[in-house]
Amino acid sequence: MTFHMDIIRECLASWVQLRICQLLMRQPKPMSENQMSRLLDIPLTTLHRSLKSLGKTRLIKAHRVGTSSYWTLDDRSYLYATLKPILEGLNALTPPLNFLKEMILSQLRIPKGYRLILFGSTIEGTDTSSSDIDLCVVYPDSLVGPDARFQGDLERLQESCLDKFGKSLNPLFVKDSILAKNPKKALYVNILQGTEIRP
Repeated sequence: MTFHMDIIRECLASWVQLRICQLLMRQPKPMSENQMSRLLDIPLTTLHRSLKSLGKTRLIKAHRVGTSSYWTLDDRSYLYATLKPILEGLNALTPPLNFLKEMILSQLRIPKGYRLILFGSTIEGTDTSSSDIDLCVVYPDSLVGPDARFQGDLERLQESCLDKFGKSLNPLFVKDSILAKNPKKALYVNILQGTEIRP
């Protein structure tokens, strides 16, 4: 740990790190990275990067069991004592990503056979103030393209994203068969690692 105020900013640097701390605050027993990844719906690589960053601040600590690391908050550390009231208060908040998912479901009438997948920096926790919100719309092969009603809903959702988050919604339309046939293409790998939005 370093002795400057930036150390607190480092702990609160991303929503992923805050969610990790919030989860560990609720779970007194050490948790594996796989458990946390599943519960938080965060890719393992993103989670691992954030755990390493938090570990350097001494807010959390790792317990080695064989080849696996199990993590807990370090309740003896300065940062735990300092940030505990903030972390406890986070339980009352709706995470921005959950708010976004709820907003999408409430504003889009999703036609039968469509799939919506949030992907990219928004899901990975690496977004910046200039990042877009990437949304893949996977539609059935039987259609030439998305229907007009859905397009209208999507335009209104784009306005809402700008109003609520100050970010543009970047929709990407992909036919189901194209996504299925190209699972190793870099863009499609990114999409398939995203989070599907289900009612």
